[in-house]
Amino acid sequence: MTPTATKKHEARDLPPHDLATALAAPVAMIADLGWAAGFIDGEGCISAVWQRYKDPARRTCIRIKLQVAQNDYSSLRRLQNILGVQSEIVQLKRTQAQNRPVYSLNFDTRHAIGALLKVAPFLHRKKMEAETCFQLWVEGMMGVRFGPKPIPDEIWAIREKYLLKLQRLK
Repeated sequence: MTPTATKKHEARDLPPHDLATALAAPVAMIADLGWAAGFIDGEGCISAVWQRYKDPARRTCIRIKLQVAQNDYSSLRRLQNILGVQSEIVQLKRTQAQNRPVYSLNFDTRHAIGALLKVAPFLHRKKMEAETCFQLWVEGMMGVRFGPKPIPDEIWAIREKYLLKLQRLK
């Protein structure tokens, strides 16, 4: 199902994320994005998760996440700067098995999509996961606000389908 424009809601199509478009960028940016994609391929986790609320009036939703865990804070900071998308670096709780502190760089929903769009042409291992997130975003109308009306059941079915697909790609 392809999202269609309605009176209140417009489909949120994604910009091109192919290699030809990416290679039109300056060489230094291409090198940085290639490094970022390799880092995400090796250390990253692309997922979709259920967001449940204690308040029964709020309906459960699905969030797209991109997380990169690493014990080298400066590498995560470099990745954050290259991608230039809103994100946060948090220190994870230390366990006895760890000799150094571990940090996680976290991108959430539209910011995760923004980061993935930048590195998608250069991804290898996580390319299918990124493409599934793009399909979830467009076909599941993730960027559309439905206002006080509940999300239509057919949209929920699409979102659940892609959430399960992402889980199976792990």
